[in-house]
Amino acid sequence: MVKEIEVKWLKEKSGHKPGDLVKVDEKLVEQLIRKGDVELLVPVEMEVSKSGPEKLVEQILYGWFKQSDKVEGIYFNRKNELNCPTFKTKPKKNGIPDMVLCINLFGRKQYIAIEVKDGSKSRNIMDAQKIFNKYFKNFEEKKTEYFIDDKKININLFCVATQFSPLGRLFHKERIVSNYAGVKGDGWSDITCPRLEGERSKTFTRSIISLFREYRIKNECSSGIGVFYSDVLKKFDLNELTIQDGNLGNPILFCVKKGGDDKWKKRMIEL
Repeated sequence: MVKEIEVKWLKEKSGHKPGDLVKVDEKLVEQLIRKGDVELLVPVEMEVSKSGPEKLVEQILYGWFKQSDKVEGIYFNRKNELNCPTFKTKPKKNGIPDMVLCINLFGRKQYIAIEVKDGSKSRNIMDAQKIFNKYFKNFEEKKTEYFIDDKKININLFCVATQFSPLGRLFHKERIVSNYAGVKGDGWSDITCPRLEGERSKTFTRSIISLFREYRIKNECSSGIGVFYSDVLKKFDLNELTIQDGNLGNPILFCVKKGGDDKWKKRMIEL
């Protein structure tokens, strides 16, 4: 059975106009992304192929991140069909995350290491705790170094993302819950913490934040931890998100990082 994925068309071609949403054979997705015909994949009701369970998720996230003006570079951990540049870690035996983003945040270049997971299976996301237990710890304890074009880089954040991040959550199916009594766009609730959040996404995210908090009590840290959601959590209210599941948004980084006052704080950062 041929799998089809809904995509947003970018060019006037083959009877399609820019902005058209069409379904495309999964096998053609890589070719279309390379050509620039499509950029954003709509990850609704999708299961990735068994042969490369995270390969298609990486392509979805690539198209999503690429649309942000704050993203200056997208790097994969290996040669890839999208011809994206790569990054390396040393020593290899310590493992390597799937992607690195270079972003311009408040006029400063920062690097985000990302563990990409297939969110259609819950156990895959729970395995993503290695973003903290393995990659974050190895970097902070100076056991692993990161390089782009043989130049050493500093990782500012270690994060998790899935194909459902553009929908504002990590898991395929989950109930949206309210973290606040306020309404959409209500002050600090959209700055320090998601006003609305997927129930299982919340459980996972708070677990890695808790691990991070316990670690930094005993250890000096330079990098933060977080996950990728989207701004649908800010644009819609609880009823809208419950009824109209499938809304796509722009990247939001929900993380714990040091602020200008050198204190660790939760942040919702729009890319």
